[in-house]
Amino acid sequence: MDSAFCTINHRLYDAAEFARLPSASLDEYRRALICNTCGKEAFFRKASSSGRGPCFGARPHGEDCAQATIDAGSWGSGGNQDDEPIINAASRIVIDLPRLEEGHEVVEPSGAEERRKGAGRVFSAEGSVAANATHRSLRSLLRRLNQDPDFQYSNAIITPPGAQENTSVEEFFVRFDLVRNRALHEFKGLWGLITDASYGASGSLWLNTGSKSTVSFVVGSDLVPHFLKFWRIEDVNDFADAQALILATTSMSSGGKVYGTITDLRYVALDLA
Repeated sequence: MDSAFCTINHRLYDAAEFARLPSASLDEYRRALICNTCGKEAFFRKASSSGRGPCFGARPHGEDCAQATIDAGSWGSGGNQDDEPIINAASRIVIDLPRLEEGHEVVEPSGAEERRKGAGRVFSAEGSVAANATHRSLRSLLRRLNQDPDFQYSNAIITPPGAQENTSVEEFFVRFDLVRNRALHEFKGLWGLITDASYGASGSLWLNTGSKSTVSFVVGSDLVPHFLKFWRIEDVNDFADAQALILATTSMSSGGKVYGTITDLRYVALDLA
């Protein structure tokens, strides 16, 4: 959209005018934007090197908002796995991660390969097979969380990666705005909108989700080059407005900032459209 309202100085900005603000003002105001039509939280994207001009957007807009646009997102290769029912009759979901090869190189299997891996089956430590689970990638789960408002409240059992215990969808997935109350010091699937990104001390990368009171995610400087390469990002401003699902354990700094540390590329799914 071409314009958005800033709740800090109570001004309506068009995108070109907003892009010309001093850096300090832009960084502050971009976290206080709303859609001028429906009042939902908005984001700002700078002009890109590919020729796209500056713009505003909101994800999602309010119901029947005239500014809303249909955006299916950018999900990469994956066959039609993401369009299949996410919960089978057994109502248990196993989170599948892509293979990790050569250090930080992540190999995303194609949709056909994911289906061959055993959707609808789960392998126990002894190698037995039980037809009581459906396997889903983080990208598939992020899409479901955004497209189906009821999914986040499901009591279906979910099996997180690693040695984490089974839990329910409702308990495991927590929206960014609820992290402070529901997910401190716990390993959760945290999801929502990335509002902006910036470099911190020693070359770390911070993915922010709104005001200073909301959760942010930090990528250590050693992982940043691999992270940017995997998501094909040259300008960190391209993270703005990305929908994200991040598996992380959150902490609180001495100053009261809630944050999660990203240590594994496979624990992040982004929709950068």
